[in-house]
Amino acid sequence: MLSAFNGIAKSALIENANRLEQAVAALEKSVSGEVPFAEAHNSLGVACARLGRNDAAARNYRSAIELNTHLVSARMNFANLLLEQKKYQRAIAGYQQIQAMKPDFAITNYNLGMAYFQQEQLKNAEAEFEHALALKPDFDQARQGLKAVRKKMGKP
Repeated sequence: MLSAFNGIAKSALIENANRLEQAVAALEKSVSGEVPFAEAHNSLGVACARLGRNDAAARNYRSAIELNTHLVSARMNFANLLLEQKKYQRAIAGYQQIQAMKPDFAITNYNLGMAYFQQEQLKNAEAEFEHALALKPDFDQARQGLKAVRKKMGKP
């Protein structure tokens, strides 16, 4: 397990130097070890997503979730990837799972609101943006999302 931590630390340093290819290589070595490590798969997913390797990113996020079903960051990264890929129903399901695990996480409500907005589920989007703002009143993105939803709904 120590080598996995070393792989993550090494990849973070490399990534900070904008050498994502080397970060991916370090993380791939780290996840291919004897003991699978969820956080390493999640980090590899992030690096792959930044390189536009969405299939590899999704595969690694799923591996991270299988290894640690409570790893919220992997679930969030995977749902965000699905949202970016316009796979709204799957993204919504992912965000709902995160909500069940961590109901006081405003960013989940915001992301869920964005997914609902894209699906034209405006009442659901409005409720999620409102919930995000109830949890974090200074959340400007949620405030903008709420404003956009209400405008589309014809509300002041």
